[in-house]
Amino acid sequence: MILILNGSPRKKGVTTTILKIIADEARSAGAEVEWVDVNDLSIRPCIGRLKCRPDKKCILPRDDAHMSSFFPEVTTLIHPQKVETNHIKL
Repeated sequence: MILILNGSPRKKGVTTTILKIIADEARSAGAEVEWVDVNDLSIRPCIGRLKCRPDKKCILPRDDAHMSSFFPEVTTLIHPQKVETNHIKL
């Protein structure tokens, strides 16, 4: 499975557009693609209760646990990073 983590807040921006092209091409080649808009999630850090240890299940709310459910199946992770260069004079 290919997991695409879209961190762009712009739903119709360049990053999102490029990621959609990648996702469409991967699907057309037969790959399973999971898309996550990271900005739409409410993710908190682990609170260290260790309740997940015995049954391997996160006790945090859905968005937190939702992300961890993908990782055993992921073979490819796509997570673009924006690089700002407007302030650099060359």
